[in-house]
Amino acid sequence: MHTRVQRNIGSVLGAFGLFAPLVLSAEGVYVSEHFTDFRTLVQYVVGQIIGPLVSILFAATIVYFLWGAVQYIRNSAESDGRTEGRERMIWGIVALAVIAAFWAFVGIVVRTLS
Repeated sequence: MHTRVQRNIGSVLGAFGLFAPLVLSAEGVYVSEHFTDFRTLVQYVVGQIIGPLVSILFAATIVYFLWGAVQYIRNSAESDGRTEGRERMIWGIVALAVIAAFWAFVGIVVRTLS
């Protein structure tokens, strides 16, 4: 169990390392010139940063869930293989629900500011 947690943490950190330059890249955006109020700043951040990031996370979560399904089917004869595949599918569903709830919260915030 301990090595599985370490492996999952390593996967998350590896994914962050892969996408961090994309998210954290500075393109010389000057807040005082482009954004006249807080609403336009929030709309820009949601449209240009959070939206694409949520799409990438959603796609990665679907791939994670499908990989769990493949493991579950491929290792149908082994109890450990089925358990690992089932756990991946469950955590994939949980992650999809969390991402959907986050996106709904972002939508509420944007609509409130509009």
